[in-house]
Amino acid sequence: MNNLMKFSLIALSFFGVILISASANAVELADEDVIAMTQQLEQRPLAPEADDLRQQLYEWTTDSDEVQISVCDVLGPIPSHEEIPYAKELLVQSFFGNAAYQLQHPASKNDQLKLQLAGITSMLKAYRNIIKQQPEARIATYDAWLKALDSDKLARQLLPTIAQKCLSDDPQQNQFAVLR
Repeated sequence: MNNLMKFSLIALSFFGVILISASANAVELADEDVIAMTQQLEQRPLAPEADDLRQQLYEWTTDSDEVQISVCDVLGPIPSHEEIPYAKELLVQSFFGNAAYQLQHPASKNDQLKLQLAGITSMLKAYRNIIKQQPEARIATYDAWLKALDSDKLARQLLPTIAQKCLSDDPQQNQFAVLR
């Protein structure tokens, strides 16, 4: 089984728990609502309404023609077979950050570096707020990425990984899938 297929199956297994109640009707959200809901999940990822927001955003991202989420294996320890605290929430937050960025910057829809960084940045914002409430949920890789983000070095640090896993012409290296 190639790396893309393994990554896709692992990623889809993460969604199983989140998407159990997926409705048959398409969720219609205004661009501003998608952006606001994404920001709300960054700020309050453990709020009582967070799971409902995630469900709506996930359904919207998979049904929407306005955005196309490229899933690359660039999130460090996620997805994994290991038990990682809040892995499902962080994984989908990266999708939502990517989608919100596309809505805010339509001219950048084909710039995988910017899109992946937007997704990772959104995920890290949510992670920062998770560990404020749940310090035992720390993930060493993300702690290091937060330091890089705070010092404006995250893009430089992750560029080689994003280039290798999202932009490579080698199908074995390019772990690129489209979320639809």
